[in-house]
Amino acid sequence: KQWYQRRVRGEKAKILQAQCVGVFSNPADIDSDEAAEAVPPGPLLLGDVPFSVSYIEGALKELDAHSAAPPGDIPASIFKNCRKALAYPVWKLWSHSMDTGRIP
Repeated sequence: KQWYQRRVRGEKAKILQAQCVGVFSNPADIDSDEAAEAVPPGPLLLGDVPFSVSYIEGALKELDAHSAAPPGDIPASIFKNCRKALAYPVWKLWSHSMDTGRIP
């Protein structure tokens, strides 16, 4: 029985290792000059991040409709199912928040 448990743990470890190697990069393999050129010059501000009504609609579509909402909050299923009608108002709220630096 112990031999089998060690074998199963070893197989699980190999699977996890293969997943990590496939997902994470080795920092030594990254060309720092090339990475630095990919970063836009100057300070990157949150307000500089572009997003659109269609982006908001896509994000609302990705919500888990079955996730629980705290009491008093709007359920995710309403945002997901009404995303076409709510995308523009949500975008306006986010845009205003980004422009003013305040959360309404």
